[in-house]
Amino acid sequence: MVFVGKPKNSASLYPIRAAARLTKLSIDTLRAWERRYKAVEPSRQKGLRFYSDRDIYRLTLLRAAVQRGYSIGQAARLSNKELSRLSEPDISTRNKAPEELPIETILAAIDEFEYLKADRELARLAALLSPQDLIFNVALPLMRLVGERWHEQRLRIAQEHLMSQLLSSLLSSIMRTYATADPAAVFMIATLSDDHHDFGILAAAILAAGMGFGVVHLGPNLPVKEIVYAAKRSNADVVLLSVTNAQDRILREQQLRSIRSGISQETALWVGVNPADTVLNVTGIRILRSFTELERELHGIGK
Repeated sequence: MVFVGKPKNSASLYPIRAAARLTKLSIDTLRAWERRYKAVEPSRQKGLRFYSDRDIYRLTLLRAAVQRGYSIGQAARLSNKELSRLSEPDISTRNKAPEELPIETILAAIDEFEYLKADRELARLAALLSPQDLIFNVALPLMRLVGERWHEQRLRIAQEHLMSQLLSSLLSSIMRTYATADPAAVFMIATLSDDHHDFGILAAAILAAGMGFGVVHLGPNLPVKEIVYAAKRSNADVVLLSVTNAQDRILREQQLRSIRSGISQETALWVGVNPADTVLNVTGIRILRSFTELERELHGIGK
């Protein structure tokens, strides 16, 4: 929800779940911001929190400030007028080119198995950047460089696994920050059996979670029957799969047809492919050949 100007006085009150949906903040975040930083002071009735239009407005401003790199401790001390000024155009870290971001710092930490150092740097960048910029300016360049080093035999399997763990931790953080009580769609994300590359689906999950969608991330190498079962039990609106191993194209097409016929017809089936020129002749699926295409599809659902 976007507020234009200062909201008028209103008698409207929203329970915490509605407030979470309106502000795109998790319920845990709302409670923490109130308890630790006195961000807003919702009214209480019979022990339950109720938020006014003014509370929703201020929380929306605070969320925007945090997305721009301010800590909630800093932002909570500002007035609404001061918070509004923070949204005025400026030259920010979000506009930096990928090479200007400290990706080499993260790679060096991975080389030395310094998990905490790499994790802290990723967390810092996550606080400064939007999820979209985090994907396109950090995660994707990192994955490209890791892939290059792998092919050049400059990276060991253990280091690749460390990178996966870092991205998984980042995904968890993004989900906690941007989760909503009533997301516009739920995505179930995985790779097919014998496809062990999980960088792509982790990046896709981070992008979807950062846009406020529900995410059920199941990881790589999942049998068809498990994908179908999980899609049904999770009531997924979209099953998003990554195919990076299509040497046996006939097998992959059979697997996708089985999934398409096994899940609800109301559930969309999206398949991200790498390399981008991979051909899969399966009816009823949406092939995605880049993260730009994925982002465009996500924006379409969010409207």
